[in-house]
Amino acid sequence: MCNFNIMSSETKGHLHLFMKKSADSIGGTNFFLSLMEAMKEKKTNSLIYKECLVKSPEVTIKWNKIVFKDKFDVLESVIRNHKSSEDNNFNILDVENEKMKKKILNMV
Repeated sequence: MCNFNIMSSETKGHLHLFMKKSADSIGGTNFFLSLMEAMKEKKTNSLIYKECLVKSPEVTIKWNKIVFKDKFDVLESVIRNHKSSEDNNFNILDVENEKMKKKILNMV
């Protein structure tokens, strides 16, 4: 979703530290990678999976609230629209279309 090559070395360091802490919190790099593979195997996106469950051989993640597809589509469009913006101060509500602005507000 973002271009790793154009990131500063400080940002790359923060991202590396975040990924390492995430992997350590579930048991190590191999457990983390198997969890990511299990998430990729879902036919729909794992966030909108109606069972609210992602299961790998070593790790199971459950959540309480379903994320509906229309909200997920709005989130994807916001990310796609602001993907090229490397600015830290971009506003997701800075959209000319009032209908889209209302959808974003409802999603948030």
